[in-house]
Amino acid sequence: IILRNNVTLQGAVMSNTIIRLVGKADSTQPTPADACDAFTQMINREELTNRVMIRNENYDERLTPEGNHDITIRDLTIDGNAENNPGCGEGIFLANCYNYRIENVHVTNCRGYAGIYTNPCHQARAQGIPYRNYILRCIVENNQSALNRDAPYGHGIYVSAWDNDNVLVQGCIARNNYGAGIHGEDGISNFMVIENECYGNRSAGIW
Repeated sequence: IILRNNVTLQGAVMSNTIIRLVGKADSTQPTPADACDAFTQMINREELTNRVMIRNENYDERLTPEGNHDITIRDLTIDGNAENNPGCGEGIFLANCYNYRIENVHVTNCRGYAGIYTNPCHQARAQGIPYRNYILRCIVENNQSALNRDAPYGHGIYVSAWDNDNVLVQGCIARNNYGAGIHGEDGISNFMVIENECYGNRSAGIW
């Protein structure tokens, strides 16, 4: 699912609206998992289009440095079906994106860097565009490492790096993930982690 500027993807409620990645065991048709088995490094950007369940349109800042803005995802569940998808993929991947809002979303059983993974829009920061980013009342659990990555991670929420500023993570539950529950990478300013529960993760609760 590809989201563009000023778009909201909204379900009925977290437990009732479920987006589930089809798996090799579920279908003989080509699937995102089939398409990404050869993925080994992040530099092969085309593979991102085949392994992420929900992402923004202008994720590659080399091609579209203006990125995306004002994207909202709320009130739904994302199930990566990890047992049938050894190589794919993040539940939500918002890269080169600002003014995003992820709210009341349950991300489970995904493989990759994290269930919810956000990267900054460097151009927005350089141009002094004001923005706030929110990850609110989400549940990220049972997210696994990818079996075909040099850096598998498997975090619950991963906010990475340099200029990914003004991020509020509040009221979330991060549990039983392969990596950290919540991971904020180097070079972030005004990164607020408030009133969350992090437990049972293989790495840190909050890193």
